[in-house]
Amino acid sequence: MTPERWSQIEALFLRALETPPDDRAKFLDEACNGDPILHQEVNSLLACDNPSAPLMARPLPPVTDQPNDMAGRRIGVYRLVRLLGQGGMGSVHLAARDDEQFHMEVAVKLLKRGMDTDFMLSRFRQER
Repeated sequence: MTPERWSQIEALFLRALETPPDDRAKFLDEACNGDPILHQEVNSLLACDNPSAPLMARPLPPVTDQPNDMAGRRIGVYRLVRLLGQGGMGSVHLAARDDEQFHMEVAVKLLKRGMDTDFMLSRFRQER
């Protein structure tokens, strides 16, 4: 994703936040002007902006069986198992606890390079 595209997504997201929730769908349809990727990215950010919604009620990226060169890589006490999905912000991986303390599977989200702006890091922490 280019910085220009991210700026477009971010600006539209911020405008959508100022729109009453009942009017957002219409607003996005008009503002995205037939760009389904833009619509999807802004909707994804809006879904993560509702801190009162239970985490599992938030939309998840589609599961894919794409080859994943990250599989097997260890991050902290977790080993990445497979790619679950990816989008404009980054990727989500199934990971398993790998320190033999106990068994646990989790989803690990990795931001793409260049997405480490203050705004994105704040959004990422809120989503966590």
